[in-house]
Amino acid sequence: MLIVGTFNHCTELELALSLLERNGIDKSRIMVVPMDLNRDSKSAYSPRIATDAERAFEVGMAFATAMSVIGVSIGFGLKLGPLLWGVIFAFGGFLVSFGLTIGIKRAIRRKRSRLSGKTAATYVKKTNRPELTVLIECEEERAEHVSRILWEHEAISVGRAGHG
Repeated sequence: MLIVGTFNHCTELELALSLLERNGIDKSRIMVVPMDLNRDSKSAYSPRIATDAERAFEVGMAFATAMSVIGVSIGFGLKLGPLLWGVIFAFGGFLVSFGLTIGIKRAIRRKRSRLSGKTAATYVKKTNRPELTVLIECEEERAEHVSRILWEHEAISVGRAGHG
């Protein structure tokens, strides 16, 4: 029987392969095939999706700029002066907005995962690394065990072909 599994490039795949070998599947019966990237994704212009932390940093910097202007304006009438109050307001504005943005993003992700029944790991940023296809030839009695090992190690999909 032939078991076919697809994986993102990750260490979980390495763990699955070593576990299969320890369970008696010979190396010669396992084949790993890296899939090519889509030609469009190799082009010079490939839009990159920003992570939550990168977006939070951008929001934090924008808010810090706005708060520094307010701090400088208020600072003209305060004891430490406009420059120091501008820096204090900028730093405080960045910390508050960065924290709020990260917190809101996490809350939205948790709510989505509860609604869809998926784990938070589903929403991890996708990379442009190619997927890997794993082909495993085994006896029909071992097929269920091999499939379970692949699923437990973050396989994207698992399929079976042929009969013992």
